[in-house]
Amino acid sequence: LPLQQLWESRKWDRKDDLREETEPGKLRIPILFPPPTAPKKFFVSSEFDLFAVTKERNLLRHAWSERAGGMGWQLVMEQVPPSASHFAMGPDEDGKQLFLSFKVQNRELTICQLATGESRSIFFNEWKPSRFPDFFFMEQEFHYMNDEYCWSFSFQQEVRVQKNSIGSSNRFVSWYETLQQRTETGKTGISFTWSVLKNIHHVFINQQGNLVFNKHELVLDRAGHLQLLSAERESRGVAAAAQYDSVRNEFVFPGGNKVKVHRSGMIILERVGDSPGPVYIPAALDASLAAATDMHFSGNMYYYPNVQNEPLIKLSVPGFYEENIRSFIQHVLQCS
Repeated sequence: LPLQQLWESRKWDRKDDLREETEPGKLRIPILFPPPTAPKKFFVSSEFDLFAVTKERNLLRHAWSERAGGMGWQLVMEQVPPSASHFAMGPDEDGKQLFLSFKVQNRELTICQLATGESRSIFFNEWKPSRFPDFFFMEQEFHYMNDEYCWSFSFQQEVRVQKNSIGSSNRFVSWYETLQQRTETGKTGISFTWSVLKNIHHVFINQQGNLVFNKHELVLDRAGHLQLLSAERESRGVAAAAQYDSVRNEFVFPGGNKVKVHRSGMIILERVGDSPGPVYIPAALDASLAAATDMHFSGNMYYYPNVQNEPLIKLSVPGFYEENIRSFIQHVLQCS
């Protein structure tokens, strides 16, 4: 085939196992995210899992349980290749998930094995627009087709490519249409209009002893729900303010306690010294929230991950708040 091979072996920042060790500086997120707002692309894997690629170049999977139905979104990968517009997903013969991305501008096609982060790339120079615009996964290979040919791409020591005539067989067309239909039905009933706090410019602790992000106050209400609510005027007095570190993309309080913001909608509290570890809080506004550490979970079960190797231990919201969030605030004030 007249395909220019581009050998490339690189590590992607993957989140396939949320409990595994990650590289220093990389985030582990043991809790689900709010729905993506205005995502770049939706697609389903060959196993009918619904995925979204966000504007922030994160890959999210819609979580589902038989008992609860649709839930939050699992972070699968960060830093999806920039300018990629076509995506597909499916398992290899060992059951390990493979992720394909394709850039129309330069015809670069990349396949990543999520379990290892290893990827291989080629330039698919024979690509042309087709009435079947999306790549898809079938029989342990990725495919792209038009009315005449079907190209197959397999992840080996290099990306192996085969080109075959479509002929009279319609099995590829039938499977392609099934995946397209599953993508549309998968989005049905999911709201993507949530208000999610992503662009945070100011972080401080107010005179009432609560964390404030821009003009939204993190509160434990009388009913025992954790919420991000619009801060009243009397709640905007500053007791301790964090400074933004543009190099590390984090807010740092005096004494070194930190707040990180994941732009797909997650707030992370990191306490210096001997502490129980980071606290993760979905950044949805005016809604019942959840919070988690690497071991514990509390709050709205919409955010409870159902893919953990070791399930998170559920705690009451008031108890979790006092042990993890209130203690973080007190530590900040003591160090200020």
